[in-house]
Amino acid sequence: MELAERAAHGVQGPDERAWVEEALADYDNVRAAFVQHCADRDWDLAVRLVAAVPELVHLRIGYEASGWAERVLADADPHHPRYVAAVGAASRGRGTAVSSPWPRAWRAGRTAGCRPRAARASRTRGRARRRRALRGDVDRALRHYAAAAERARADGERIRLVWTLYYVAVCQAVRREPQKGVAAAQECLDVAEETANPTARSMARYALGLVLKKSEPERALTFLDEAAELAASVRNFWWHGIAMMEAAATRAVHGDPVAAARAFLTVLDHWDKVGDATQQWLNLRYVARLLNRVDAGFDAASLHAFLVAAGKPSPLGPERTPEAGPRPGSVVSTAAAVAHARAALRRVA
Repeated sequence: MELAERAAHGVQGPDERAWVEEALADYDNVRAAFVQHCADRDWDLAVRLVAAVPELVHLRIGYEASGWAERVLADADPHHPRYVAAVGAASRGRGTAVSSPWPRAWRAGRTAGCRPRAARASRTRGRARRRRALRGDVDRALRHYAAAAERARADGERIRLVWTLYYVAVCQAVRREPQKGVAAAQECLDVAEETANPTARSMARYALGLVLKKSEPERALTFLDEAAELAASVRNFWWHGIAMMEAAATRAVHGDPVAAARAFLTVLDHWDKVGDATQQWLNLRYVARLLNRVDAGFDAASLHAFLVAAGKPSPLGPERTPEAGPRPGSVVSTAAAVAHARAALRRVA
């Protein structure tokens, strides 16, 4: 427990890599400790543990710890000071391998939302992100993060300010007004550089790359490539993956399609290894757009059909009738769609 809580703090500082290496080397003991706490019904320690590990485990190993948090919420006291963080940990992994919301997490989140701000500060980003992603209320999320950034700025909490400014920029990009997110992304970068924290520096560069990729694609690619390198240096697979993916998507529109196809193959492998189906389906949308750009008509139409059948948006538009592949309403697997995309990309590369 002590190592997990010290590491949770340490990974937010300049020595992130050292803390990651030390804590991951002891991960089997962390898992064993959680199992023992549950067996002993020591929900205080169990909640403290699942609240401590998200930045370490979710971003380096996988989504196992979200299952731990889900288990704890069934028995823990909702008034525990770290309960909100446990809710965030549970809902965080819930959107990765499945597409449906987790109603109990929403109910718990509403209960947790009544707790004092000091208790919910550390995971406020997780709840709002889930609200935005699952309910699609981007404007509400933007207001939430703008207010949270003001609080973080006033409190002098630099890491929390990086996170909130990052999401302000992301929300503007999702709203298709990326130019409005540039100031937040630049401030995010300035604050992140002050922290010297590799993940914060990666996030800030990703944010700038995201809001600049249409207006200044070459500059955006520099930021995105740097973001991927920084994340990889601290074994942060999630930020590494999304930075690589956005860089490939930017190259697919503004750069060499062969280089983009090769980059997408790497990203397909990355999300397969991580097990993040949500990001993989987003990646497949980008691949379909590239295939359409290079006039790989049959392959693009087939991947479009996979997206439509899975209930995912397609860059080829809702009005286009699938010409090949699974029919609308068919049961399709992520693996089948990825296999098709991988074969099509190899023909381009």
